[in-house]
Amino acid sequence: MKDAKEIAFLFDLDGTLLDAIPFFNQLVLESIEEMGIKLDEEKKKNLLFNAINQTPDKSSKNFIFNLFFTIGELIGITEKSKIYKLQVKAGLRYLKGMTEVDLIEGTPETLHFLNSKGYKIGLVTTSSQRDLAPKLGDLKELFDVICTREDTKKMKPHPEPILKAANDLNIIPNMCVMIGDTPDDILAGQNAKVGCTVGVLTGFSSLEIFKEFKANLILKSVAEIPDNLSDILEYF
Repeated sequence: MKDAKEIAFLFDLDGTLLDAIPFFNQLVLESIEEMGIKLDEEKKKNLLFNAINQTPDKSSKNFIFNLFFTIGELIGITEKSKIYKLQVKAGLRYLKGMTEVDLIEGTPETLHFLNSKGYKIGLVTTSSQRDLAPKLGDLKELFDVICTREDTKKMKPHPEPILKAANDLNIIPNMCVMIGDTPDDILAGQNAKVGCTVGVLTGFSSLEIFKEFKANLILKSVAEIPDNLSDILEYF
């Protein structure tokens, strides 16, 4: 069995460690409502999920900008000025409310568990560096490396963020585990040729989606990592 110091666990943030998806969805819907646009319940339920899936080039730094144009198309907004207005309103809500986003249950325990076993722990996120302190608090200190949107030219599913994190940890990519809540996390891990990809069901993606994208393991949440550690280590 490989020494723990030779293996790194790389985590996505929003939807994986933080229960951010309901928060993101709500701030977009509230911003739309403030603009006087009415949506039926079915469209409200799936709006952000559909917009993310339909927005191309997720590895681009312009992804969030492009995402709002997709949202505009889905709700019938074609004027650029209104789309910009929607993005500004959502952005202000995000800045005001991001400290209220809760950690996924079991997150602190899992991070402390891996740390106590001697594994390297990394964070690979499309969030910006400025957002991490209010989002993670003291847990930020448990990460041996943090790779944010400012640290690479490309974002997931491009392999660059994972490759940078592995390089900073001085660990080869195929000795890394990539854990995330979206197909982009799984694809980024596969593109970087990590040893194991783990999908967690605390974000947008279902069991079927993770099976389609061939995640090596699928867990309900990161809280299940300690009990499934032996299954993860079989990939190394």
